[in-house]
Amino acid sequence: MAIPFMTHPAAHPPTVRLGAVLLLQKGDKILLGKRRSSFADGRYMFMGGHVEHKEPVKKCLAREIKEEIGISIAEKDMTPVHILHVLADYEAVWVVLKATKWKGSPRNLEPEKCSDLGWFPINRLPRESGPHVKEIMRELAKGRFFSEQRH
Repeated sequence: MAIPFMTHPAAHPPTVRLGAVLLLQKGDKILLGKRRSSFADGRYMFMGGHVEHKEPVKKCLAREIKEEIGISIAEKDMTPVHILHVLADYEAVWVVLKATKWKGSPRNLEPEKCSDLGWFPINRLPRESGPHVKEIMRELAKGRFFSEQRH
């Protein structure tokens, strides 16, 4: 028996967004950007974005990071560290990739989408950190690779 969504993908469009986000770490600090948008406005979030149709996750993240903060990260230098399944008024799966090696200096190339970039101690995130950042960092500290967040 055929599974309908496998035989007729256009008849059942996906309802879950796939995102790739970067945990860029320098020593005991991580880079966060303060968003300027309808999603998480005024909150510090990881850099990244939505994966396009048939786009590999690491390729997506390398593209997004180059566009947003102007650095280059080789796919081999990205390590998957967490998956977050967000269950809210929208549904998304975020693949969190960590990098400690890159070329260039991070700078804000999209000031219309990001009002600030900053390096923050892992154990002292800004009060304005988005709930996803707090959830991911809390779960990573516990050694957990997967979490679900409802809000």
